[in-house]
Amino acid sequence: MNNAHRKRMQPSDYLYHLLNQGDDTESAKTETHQKALNLREQYSVSFDIALIAETQAEAQRLADQILELPRAYFPESINCLDRHRFSAHGLDEPWPEQHFDELHFFCSSPDQLPPASHLDRLAAIIHIHHLAPCIAQAYPGYRSYLWCTEQALCDFWASLYLAREMQSIPGLNWNSYPTWQLPEHCIGQAATSWGSTPNAAIDSLLAQAGHTRLTTAADAILVIEGNCDMSISDYFDLLILLEAKIKCDIAPTGWVAPEYSGYGLKLLTFGPLKDQS
Repeated sequence: MNNAHRKRMQPSDYLYHLLNQGDDTESAKTETHQKALNLREQYSVSFDIALIAETQAEAQRLADQILELPRAYFPESINCLDRHRFSAHGLDEPWPEQHFDELHFFCSSPDQLPPASHLDRLAAIIHIHHLAPCIAQAYPGYRSYLWCTEQALCDFWASLYLAREMQSIPGLNWNSYPTWQLPEHCIGQAATSWGSTPNAAIDSLLAQAGHTRLTTAADAILVIEGNCDMSISDYFDLLILLEAKIKCDIAPTGWVAPEYSGYGLKLLTFGPLKDQS
């Protein structure tokens, strides 16, 4: 990811410096989690996100799936993605008049994509999603993805948006996210892993991503999911282990929750279409 998409931070800037300090580590954990929740109040910006599928019902179902993961880990919050407002739309109804911050178009076939004049007026960021075995295409000015399953698609975006909501793991410069431009002919693909330790999580992730994708990636986003026990050392271990295998810059982000067990990783890599196999 280009340098504008990353921000250099010192250890003292990390939320995790609160962990394991002082005599009462349980208090430190609680305070860390509370600060992660309270950080949302410092950001008044909200995001309007449109989901467009073949029918409005299908788009609504996908929106509901995206909200499942945040609700599972933050049941105390009525709407843990309260800065992210989702609306579902279908090709079977009139196009919305509203302008959105982001638009997700779920493409079941290459000829289903509406004309650019229709999409461009609706949002600043346009995501085009393809589900395997559909062949993904890269479209100039849009961000294109190929997903192995619908659940993988929804889980990734739920986790990424939760990271933007919580702002509890630094690295990704969200201010430059809207203007980020992908290299030409690049397609995004995700690999997901979990491990009881950082090493186990990385080993699983590398096995899923595969050598070809890691060595040909032009850009990458890493979403880290963890418990409030996660330390700054764990954070650096994860990045060092992954950066030793991948040939491009990684923009890390993520979130922590009291009930999360172990370490979850979601790696989104962008590479040339011919290498997305």
